[in-house]
Amino acid sequence: MDYSKYIIVDYGVFEQAIMFSNVIAHADFLKMFPKDQIVSAGFFDVGTDKSGNITVSVFGKSTTLQLGTRENDNILLKKALRKSII
Repeated sequence: MDYSKYIIVDYGVFEQAIMFSNVIAHADFLKMFPKDQIVSAGFFDVGTDKSGNITVSVFGKSTTLQLGTRENDNILLKKALRKSII
């Protein structure tokens, strides 16, 4: 199965999840953000629970950035998904 990719960018006062296709390399975002501003990277899957709520699972790591997922990355991804849907 092909999963989508993501990075978390630290803007100092907040962090933002950026989601993208698996055909794009995580390292391509180094053209837009300094390496120290990208604080985590990996893969994610979206689903729903029995109540119909969105669930997000994060896993893996970016071999090109040498960064992995963090425990709360799924929360940032959920926030980004909600904003894009509404």
